[in-house]
Amino acid sequence: MVVAGQHESDSLPEGYVMPSRRHITETERKSVIALYKKGMPILQIATKIKRSPSTVHSILVQAGIAGKKRKDAEANTERINEELRRGGSLRSVAKRLGVSLATVIQRTQSRHLQCPESNLKTRTDFVVNSPGLWGILCDIHLPCHDKTSLETAVRYLKRLKPKGIVLNGDTLDSHELSDHDRRPDMTRYKDEIEICRQLLQWLRRTFPAAQIVFKHGNHEERLERYLFQRAPALAELPGVDIPTWCHFDDLGIENVTDRRKIKLGKLNLLHGHEYPRGGGVNPARWLYLKARSVAAIGHFHRTSMHHARNLDNKYEVAWSIGCLCDLSPHWLPYNDWDHGFATCELSQDGSFHFETKRIINGTVY
Repeated sequence: MVVAGQHESDSLPEGYVMPSRRHITETERKSVIALYKKGMPILQIATKIKRSPSTVHSILVQAGIAGKKRKDAEANTERINEELRRGGSLRSVAKRLGVSLATVIQRTQSRHLQCPESNLKTRTDFVVNSPGLWGILCDIHLPCHDKTSLETAVRYLKRLKPKGIVLNGDTLDSHELSDHDRRPDMTRYKDEIEICRQLLQWLRRTFPAAQIVFKHGNHEERLERYLFQRAPALAELPGVDIPTWCHFDDLGIENVTDRRKIKLGKLNLLHGHEYPRGGGVNPARWLYLKARSVAAIGHFHRTSMHHARNLDNKYEVAWSIGCLCDLSPHWLPYNDWDHGFATCELSQDGSFHFETKRIINGTVY
């Protein structure tokens, strides 16, 4: 192709001279056929004899040589596809026919070469549309929970007769399954499971008609990682999981795994580990910069709020919720954590009123 500002001769090989129209001699015909049989490409032959490529191709077609190669290629294509119909990989067909793998791929019919199927799994939200008040409890870390703060939060919610309770991640601590240093004086995992059973039974007794949702945080996910690393043959066996051990079905508790977000109407509820690292000075602001939507998290054990007005003059808010665990664990005795929980009054249309609550010395603020 010749582009604007470029002479036609610029697109031809170096040394090629545009020929003048003249009669093709017998010597030229013999020379073209001889050079082509030696394997020289048509464009190089045209350069050598100072003729156009179309003239050289015309000589070869009249001699029956170019047509013969085309027929050979068609026969080769048929042989390759016949071998593929018999079965076997492309590489094995190439080996049987004594041709290159690239040749087999080029001559293969499209139905033999298709885009592979994907094992992509769609992550769906856990949707809550039931209007009413919902209580959100984060980071209890059984058995390292602060009993006074946990009882205070539950008593407060009981007076409000909630529609549902969300245990928003890290209900269990799973210390024995951690990749961090494990202390011999900490509770064994089997005993943690028993304590979790007691907690869930207590919550079901306290809220007999409420919907209870158990979301897995990064501490619950320690079980899956532990199995994958140390006992992969057991990882996918039925019953080797927290819902079975803690009798979720008997207690009517719904399980949320795979880092799915919970949609409380128009509120996006995450544990917080779904985005890696972070938190910073203001976890709510960090969340807003990540999610760019109205959302709430636990995970960072701190109560905070961040709001911003967008270009449509609408306010968007993000929150982080305090924890219900020990505020001075052995691995981080000095920190700025606080005890707390949250309430979310959900309307029929999905709108909501969200409040974070702090607990100080057994009193809700």
